[in-house]
Formats: sequence, C-alpha cells, structure tokens
Amino acid sequence: MPPAAIDAFRAVQAHDLAAARAALPDDFYMHDHRRTGVGPLGSADEFVASLAAAFEQSGDVTFETLWHVAIAEHGMLSVGRTFGTLRDGGEWESVLLRLTRHEGDRLIGMELFELEDLDRARARFQELRAAYAANG
Repeated sequence: MPPAAIDAFRAVQAHDLAAARAALPDDFYMHDHRRTGVGPLGSADEFVASLAAAFEQSGDVTFETLWHVAIAEHGMLSVGRTFGTLRDGGEWESVLLRLTRHEGDRLIGMELFELEDLDRARARFQELRAAYAANG
C-alpha cells in the first residue's frame, strides 16, 4: 500500500478531514456501487465532504479492514466494516467490499461494492489490473 494511502486511512480513522484531504490527489475518485451508497464522487474535495457528512451523523464512525481478497501493484480488494453510533442513538454497521486503486505512491481511487457483488468486484479488480499493466 502506498504511503499516501496509509496517511489517508489514518487521517480518516482520526476524523482529521484536513489531513485526509492533504493525503489525496485532487483527481481522487470514489464510486460507491452499493444500493444505498453515495454513488460516484469525482474529486478529493467531494470525497472529503462526504466524510464530513458521515462524521456529522455518527461521531464515532470507524472503518476497518477485515481481510484482503486480492492485493496487487495497482490496488487492493478487501472486505471492510464500517460501524458507529448515530447522533440520535442507535448502533449501525455496514460490511462491504472496498477496492482501492494505486498509481505509484498515490491512492487515486476507491470503489465500494455489496458483499454479494464479489464476482463483480473481482472482475473490476482484474479490469483495473489489465489497464495498469497496459499503461505501466
């Protein structure tokens, strides 16, 4: 995992929006393919704004990686868990697939999938591997 990705994940865990933004390139993207996800976010600023909204709704929200499905030079496909307590009370949890994209030492993107979409996420991971190999 590139150092910038580690910095970004640490900043998110600490709820440090400024540090998270500093660790991401301007063209960072996130595409949430889940049924109840936020959809596509086309920039680091949009991603950080979505984090700010999540932190506002759940001040103790935590993100963790449970295990890695695939690791390659271009990225990682992992099973992750996000959980916390809503501001108005009530615990919540989401288990998902997280695909991160790396380019050199940069974290350039993230895609989220439902657990039952493992085949789709694996296919996307392989698609990105082929693109990375063609451009590398």
